[in-house]
Amino acid sequence: MCIRDRDTVRLCHKYRIPVTVFFMIGLAKENFKTIEETYRLWDKLCSLDRLALSEGVFEEIERHVPIAGPIMGHMVFLDPGSLAFDYPDKYGYRLLFKTIEDHIEGLSMPSWHQRFNYETKLLSKDMLVDLIYKSTEFVIDRREKYRLLKPREIFIQRLELNIDKAIKEEVDRIMRLKNEKMREKRLRALKDVIESILLRSKPTADPYGYVDLIQEVLLKSIK
Repeated sequence: MCIRDRDTVRLCHKYRIPVTVFFMIGLAKENFKTIEETYRLWDKLCSLDRLALSEGVFEEIERHVPIAGPIMGHMVFLDPGSLAFDYPDKYGYRLLFKTIEDHIEGLSMPSWHQRFNYETKLLSKDMLVDLIYKSTEFVIDRREKYRLLKPREIFIQRLELNIDKAIKEEVDRIMRLKNEKMREKRLRALKDVIESILLRSKPTADPYGYVDLIQEVLLKSIK
């Protein structure tokens, strides 16, 4: 997005037209250095939204249309049949799942970070996950800096991110266990605790202290 594009955003704001920019994280040729350019543009777009809000540009519609800066998405799969899937070398990707059986096994994994069916020539799967976490933290920070969300909403987003990180680390620990039955038991127990939190109910059992794990994240988030 060049200066002319930012002028387009300003023009839209002049006529009370909100603009939401969508950034995709984890594409080929992206790395931890190039993402900084995206972050700089993200910051400028957030500042434009903050200016429009402070001037009351969206006063009549902001109750119905969220004005919270750009939004972020990330790929987990290269879609079979897409150019990137059919010609990964040409477009800078490395496929991890190639057959139907690979995809079924991948989709059966317990956590989203295990379901990537690709890497790029610049970033491994683990590096892609780290980039997504880093970018999510940046988004929350920008929304807080420019007061695009209420403090309670910022807190909830940070809490959700911290819980996701804790669950990811625990899943990785579980998957390193050599005993398959023990892995299944711990994954089932973790799933039960997560579902109980979402449903605001008590877990049927918590033999591995996963409730304490989530509460520890909550306490750290409050501090």
